[in-house]
Amino acid sequence: MTFLEAKVDLFENSFQSEVSVHQPLAERLRPKSLDEFVGQTKFLNTNSQLLKLIKNRGYVPNLILWGPPGTGKTTFGLLLAQLVRAEFISVNAIETGAKKLREIGQEAHQRKIQYQTATIVFVDEI
Repeated sequence: MTFLEAKVDLFENSFQSEVSVHQPLAERLRPKSLDEFVGQTKFLNTNSQLLKLIKNRGYVPNLILWGPPGTGKTTFGLLLAQLVRAEFISVNAIETGAKKLREIGQEAHQRKIQYQTATIVFVDEI
């Protein structure tokens, strides 16, 4: 590594740490892959029927995730979206009406037609 490369690397690292300082703690600690996700071994082990289905078919079926706040439901949805390279849209059911959900569904349909990209709509707080 040359001196110039070390200098650039130094600035990149300081920029990244500055960005992460301003992120919420939950965002900084959130797992970045299913391998980092702790718990739910029934669904995340190598013999998991759910993961086999998702990997073989390339999409996520309709799922209902239930549990108390902070147990990783949103993170799990986000990681599944990454696994199948899908757009992830998270909405709060309390703040989002049926009309808005229909719009999101139509946008997801258009995205699928135009870009061949799947969309996972995560409806929280049902």
